[in-house]
Amino acid sequence: DYYRRYRDINASTDDFRQVMEENSGRELSWFFEQWLKRAGSPVIEGGWHYNPATKRIEIELTQMQPGDPYRLPLEVGIRIDNTAAIKIEKIEITQRQQRFEITLDKEPSSVALDPNTLVLMEARFINR
Repeated sequence: DYYRRYRDINASTDDFRQVMEENSGRELSWFFEQWLKRAGSPVIEGGWHYNPATKRIEIELTQMQPGDPYRLPLEVGIRIDNTAAIKIEKIEITQRQQRFEITLDKEPSSVALDPNTLVLMEARFINR
């Protein structure tokens, strides 16, 4: 749709955003503000712990970069018994510090933040 509308003519970033919003049905100004008009990138520190009593993975994340927190939809990759299969759960961090819980019947062998490297960020994420 964008190519059809703006082929062989000039278009602005706002023109591009408008077409993306129309086609996705989502408001995307937050995305363009934080990724195109802001210097730097997110720095995330955190860790995870499995609580066998509640059968939940407890995740704590902190955004360490200066300025306002980013809005980051993230994937969490969960591996059980060191198998090749990874279960993907989705979370969204929007605050400076946030806690998440993911229900899981068995203790995972590993938990990875953004396992497919989809988000431009510096991350330190460990098992606590």
